[in-house]
Amino acid sequence: MRYIIAIDQSTSATKAVLFDEQCRLIDRKNVAHHQYYPQVGWVEHDAEEIYRNTVEAIRQLMEGRTDADASYSLAITNQRETVVVWNRLTGKPVCHAVVWQCQRGADICEDLKQRGYTEFIRERSGLLIDPYFAASGAKWVLDNVDGARDAAERGELLMGTIDSWLVWKLTGGRVHATDYTNASRTLLFNIHTLDWDDELLRLFTIPRSMMAEPHPCDSVFGETTVEGIFSSPITVCASFIVLFIILGSFLEKTGIGTFFVDLANSIAGASVGGPAKVAVISSALEGMYSGSSVANTVGSGSITIPTMKKVGYKPEFAAAVEAAASTGGQIMPPIMGAAAFLMAEITGIPYASIVVAAILPAVLYFTGIFLMVHFEGKRLGLKGLPKDSIPHFFRLLAKSGYLLIPVVILVICMNYYTAGMSACFAILFALIISLIGRDKRDLLRSVGLPLIPLAVLVVLWQVIKIDTGTAVFVSMVVAVLCSFLTRSAILSPRLVAEGLQGGAGSSIGVAVACAMAGIISGVVSMTALGTTLVAVIVPLAQKSIFLALFCTMLACIVLGMGVPTTANYVIMATITAPILIKMGIPLLAAHMFVFYFGIVADITPPVALAAYAGSAIAHSNPLKTGITATKLAIGAFIIPYIFALNPSLLFIDVESVWALIGIMVTSIIGMAGIAMGMTGHVYAHVPWYMRIMLLAGGIFLIDPSPVSDLIGLLLIGIPFAFQLLQNRKLKATAAE
Repeated sequence: MRYIIAIDQSTSATKAVLFDEQCRLIDRKNVAHHQYYPQVGWVEHDAEEIYRNTVEAIRQLMEGRTDADASYSLAITNQRETVVVWNRLTGKPVCHAVVWQCQRGADICEDLKQRGYTEFIRERSGLLIDPYFAASGAKWVLDNVDGARDAAERGELLMGTIDSWLVWKLTGGRVHATDYTNASRTLLFNIHTLDWDDELLRLFTIPRSMMAEPHPCDSVFGETTVEGIFSSPITVCASFIVLFIILGSFLEKTGIGTFFVDLANSIAGASVGGPAKVAVISSALEGMYSGSSVANTVGSGSITIPTMKKVGYKPEFAAAVEAAASTGGQIMPPIMGAAAFLMAEITGIPYASIVVAAILPAVLYFTGIFLMVHFEGKRLGLKGLPKDSIPHFFRLLAKSGYLLIPVVILVICMNYYTAGMSACFAILFALIISLIGRDKRDLLRSVGLPLIPLAVLVVLWQVIKIDTGTAVFVSMVVAVLCSFLTRSAILSPRLVAEGLQGGAGSSIGVAVACAMAGIISGVVSMTALGTTLVAVIVPLAQKSIFLALFCTMLACIVLGMGVPTTANYVIMATITAPILIKMGIPLLAAHMFVFYFGIVADITPPVALAAYAGSAIAHSNPLKTGITATKLAIGAFIIPYIFALNPSLLFIDVESVWALIGIMVTSIIGMAGIAMGMTGHVYAHVPWYMRIMLLAGGIFLIDPSPVSDLIGLLLIGIPFAFQLLQNRKLKATAAE
């Protein structure tokens, strides 16, 4: 049997009405919501209450229904002029919705009338200037809510009438859309072109990035399970993931991995425990293009692990350093693991925003491992590599720095283009740099050949005005053909073919994960597993965020013992992320939390794939390697709690730059405390009670409250100060 659920979202209540396929009324439910009157002439609604009531009305409608094989369609009609402005990263409205009755936009409308825009706006929108319509309310919100205007300009805010808000919420933030009739009630929609009017948007100073995509009224706007009430397939598009995999394969063929190892050597090779620090830095850099912890471990580990063993590190420790650092490569912008692309699809958050959000956690992750390596090196008394064996930093950049061009192009393009198109540009420039000759005989060709595909790109794209994708593709083909003309091409035709083959091979696993995503989501919905877990865990946690986060962490790690990172994220994003969101964790922070612990599973015993790969190179015990890697990456177990409790670390609702700096400073101090406690060394051996103080201090600094920060700083500061004074006394005694 087929049914239609009609949602009438009115000014006073949400009505849910059930019809059969003959349009006969089966049942109806009604859930009232509040109206708020903060000032005379002002009327507001709580948009989140409206959404909750919508879910509740549908839930009541479905109670007692036993026809499990029935199919449903959902239609929404609503108060078309009430406007909501919300943060696409947190999923939270920036303020109450401005209701159509509200007169707060009257001055804005009057100003436009006085400036003579009445006829102009009427001709384009078909409406008279009036605060009844949504535009003036949206402008008022941007002009008067703290931080709203800046956030809108950064592309972090969305706006829409109630229909857009409900569609966005019901699709889990994947769809931001409206229909022509709702769009036409905003004063911003051109009724002749059936699109948002740039001049009207300019008059009301509303960024186009905020606007929903308009569709005909009879369109299919998306798919939903209404928080697990219905079983409905969820599709995940992975079209551009393959492009990033191919890009990573091409970059690997250029020799950028060796360049990163040499660069890391020039930075830290001569310091205490230099080879281990080189492994950390090079793996962090390689993570910019490699989304696989195992591939990263094998690639750079073949160089770094033998070097670490040579200077005195135990095989287990050497393999663990490389495994822990390489695992962090999956959270290193700009090219993160495949799960990051799926996160963009599942949450509806642009991939570029996810990349930006990942920057500070990635810095903390590698800082934590770096500090662990530093203090372990000091404890063992290990020196760095001889300075005469270390490449000069600036000479190295001058010689091979051009290999970074594709990565730089990728970062720049992601500010202006889609992730897929940005990857195409980066691939094109990877091919272009391959035309740079490496010997004097190819000097002339190396100067001229790279200009040929660039010239083709400019002519096709800017002169002939061919679409960007076609222009880039043709330029790629030209670059490959030009590589036949140089003897020393980094990416010869053969290597190009190998790069494509490697990218295609790596894509198989991703394709399977993407295909499984829909199956997993469907099974979760059909079995009501998701809603069952929510119903069990939320009361169990008793509103304890820590307990909910801890349970989620365990689930991710245990699941990671049996499935790869990508599949782990997909499953946990479907099952546990909604629990965290329900308990108040912002959308992006909840998904990043799940993402992090899915990655950490690669180094967590007993099944630790990255650690196993490192142990094979180091000829070490795999279990001991995994345990050591877990100790080294202890920061990875702490960082997700930091940004879950304080989303500012993900650039969400940042109060000020100084507040963000404060979070970073206290987090790094906490990492240092844990590193000193774990290794048992500061300037000398640390007694057991001081180790406990250092570890406890690091844990206290997880919670971003002033009290916990103060306690944490004292617990770390006292043993550190004691060690510092003791070290100075020893030096003074030695000098005498």
